[in-house]
Amino acid sequence: MHNVYDRANKPPVPVSFNEKGQPDGDNASEFSNFIATLVKTHIPLGHEDWRLVDVEKKTALLATLRKYYVVDDKLKDYVMGSAHKKWQDFKADLKQKFF
Repeated sequence: MHNVYDRANKPPVPVSFNEKGQPDGDNASEFSNFIATLVKTHIPLGHEDWRLVDVEKKTALLATLRKYYVVDDKLKDYVMGSAHKKWQDFKADLKQKFF
């Protein structure tokens, strides 16, 4: 993710999306991985359900993502759905490893 953070003072990178609203193209993998990084570092694990996570945290995640990638409002649902899935997977991985 260093290459993403190295772009802090540069314009956001466009990400192309297919007809299903999923990222595709050269930046798709990096974009998805960056969502996972933001989820792991910015969203608390203490909540039992994604719907209980503060809206402010989710909004901050989207704002941070928009600093590095062009994400318009029509892609917000995809980003939040992806973040939700990545958050659940991260919690499950931690439970499997440590409990």
